[in-house]
Amino acid sequence: MKRPGRIVLFASVIVFGLVLVLLILVKSTMGSGKPYLVVGTEPLFDGDALEVVAELPLPPGNVAVSRTGRVFFNYHYLGSDGDAEGNTVFELVDGVAQPYPDRAFQDVFRTTLGMLIDRQNRLWVVDPAAIDGSRNTALYAFDLDTDELAFSFTFPDNDADFAQDVQVTADGRYVIAADTGLFGFIPPKLLVLDTETLDVRVVLEGHESVTTQPWRIRRQDGSGVSVFWGLIDWQAGVDGITISPDGRRLSYGAINHDTLYRVPLEALLDPDLNEPALAALVEPVGTKPLSDGLSSDLDGNVYITDVENSTIARMTPDGELVTLVRDPRIRWADGISFGPENTVYFTDSAISAYLTNTADPPSREVLQEHAPYHIFRFTNDIPGIPGS
Repeated sequence: MKRPGRIVLFASVIVFGLVLVLLILVKSTMGSGKPYLVVGTEPLFDGDALEVVAELPLPPGNVAVSRTGRVFFNYHYLGSDGDAEGNTVFELVDGVAQPYPDRAFQDVFRTTLGMLIDRQNRLWVVDPAAIDGSRNTALYAFDLDTDELAFSFTFPDNDADFAQDVQVTADGRYVIAADTGLFGFIPPKLLVLDTETLDVRVVLEGHESVTTQPWRIRRQDGSGVSVFWGLIDWQAGVDGITISPDGRRLSYGAINHDTLYRVPLEALLDPDLNEPALAALVEPVGTKPLSDGLSSDLDGNVYITDVENSTIARMTPDGELVTLVRDPRIRWADGISFGPENTVYFTDSAISAYLTNTADPPSREVLQEHAPYHIFRFTNDIPGIPGS
């Protein structure tokens, strides 16, 4: 009678040992990142330059500002499932957040992230797939002249499941989406959607320029940002993307990566160009902070949100990095958008303040503890600065 008990005990020891080895392996490969260096300069603008556009009860994710000054934003899915009525996408009207395009469409949205206003005056919103596989990533565009739905598309299975950001070509035909992947388990990539043929191409999947490096993102107090009780450092691949104003290049960067990259837009859109040929055209621009959102000004400078150091930076086409503004109120600079009269808008999603071990939205009590959350703006008006 003792032998079965010994077998069970022996099997339990083996299983425990295997699990322990697996946990050590995961920790050593995905949870042992190093602190990143601080890059940039002394800020060109002082704290007085930063203006609060909106003070919110829940964390905003992205922001998009039209040429006429209309301001749109959404709530970040890592922070909440929306407000008490389930609203997640808004327009600021006289300083008050109103569901956009209306209350009824909020039941269509689920976990919206990337937002962009294109040259056809359409607001694009990307709604990533559910982790549980219950739905696919969706894309919506609204005509801001009529506030009606102008385009919608659902990506095929396993395409764009972790889409975070979108850009649209000047003619409005092609949409480029950045898919961060899932830590080191699912590779990041870029996707190109032809809105006329509805063909989707996956490009640069797993390429060095879209993947993560082992940097550990730090909070303002210096502690690391991780999930699964410290087992895995928070890592995200390609996220911010932006098209240069001349339409020649797409610049992009992974959150956990030290380099901003760019690729010729014409090559990216060419369906006949194979992956090795496209990869050969990718070039580094310069050293960047650990970043989230990107945006371009009319001179081709790329504006970068720094998720660690409470700053917004700018990189010239030659790779020169300058810090524009720093403020301790900024906990995780996230989405960024240019507005009229040379204003720069950005959200503070404050992800590192409330991120849960399972990356689910935290309780309302935790969110209230870290509230309020903000959309900021500043005017880039120092003489001699490109873009001003």
